[in-house]
Amino acid sequence: MESFRVAGDQDPGKLSEWGLSGAYAAAFKAFVDGGGEAALEQAYEIGRRAIDSGLGVLDMATIHEAVLETSLRRARSPEACARLIKAAEDFFAETLAPYEMAQRGYRQANSELRELNRTLEKRVEARTRQLREKDRAVRQAYVDVFSAVTGGKLIILTADELVTSLGRPATESCEVNDFKAVVEARARLSKVLDRDFPGLTDIGGLVLAADEALVNAVKHAGGGNYRVFKDGRNAQVLISDSGPGIDFSILPKATLMAGFSTKRTLGMGFSVMLDFCGRVLLATGAGGTSVVLEMK
Repeated sequence: MESFRVAGDQDPGKLSEWGLSGAYAAAFKAFVDGGGEAALEQAYEIGRRAIDSGLGVLDMATIHEAVLETSLRRARSPEACARLIKAAEDFFAETLAPYEMAQRGYRQANSELRELNRTLEKRVEARTRQLREKDRAVRQAYVDVFSAVTGGKLIILTADELVTSLGRPATESCEVNDFKAVVEARARLSKVLDRDFPGLTDIGGLVLAADEALVNAVKHAGGGNYRVFKDGRNAQVLISDSGPGIDFSILPKATLMAGFSTKRTLGMGFSVMLDFCGRVLLATGAGGTSVVLEMK
């Protein structure tokens, strides 16, 4: 733990509060990044050195709160906030362990920890609300922009909204996990569409668009599922997967730039889909991507 010393420390066995803050922040980051028991050992050592330096539980709580608040400001999702608060509880408890063992302020430590947790929970809730509001605002902006640019052909939806947009199922859901299954899916889709939707504008074009989505689901998400729906006289082909989703930061390129493809965005050929389909409905997120291809 000699790396915890800072310029100006007179006693090599003690830590200044400033030096402790830096050590605490570094050890906490290591723990959050997967440091495991080694990082927790550092937490315990920080607590022991804090006692030797004459710092109390309230001092530790103040340092802990500042470090965690900084980390929460950098979080980019409600899930990340939740992981940070859980890690903070474990890390702070380990830091206070020396106080318990030395029988110095253990009851106070518990009281301060509970109060701190209540305060932090409120901040996490506030941060979560902010992130969700921001996500809604960004999503609405994409909805408006894509609708305008594509003449209403590409529509961004939430997963729940996409489900409500589907008509009556015309087939069972079929799984596609390799390219051989994609070939079989093409033949099956052609047969179903020709039989159940004889008035479609371009059955071959719809099958081609579905083929593009299925190929990319196999390539970039390890596979997916497809199912045909009937909405009045319209045909709908749903292709869904459980991959990483399309990164919203490059969604315009992934959907509007012909040939654009990266593993991170699934690289689905939206240019092909938009060329042949009347509408393309898209829902994407960390849980996967779903596309509905519609044709009158």
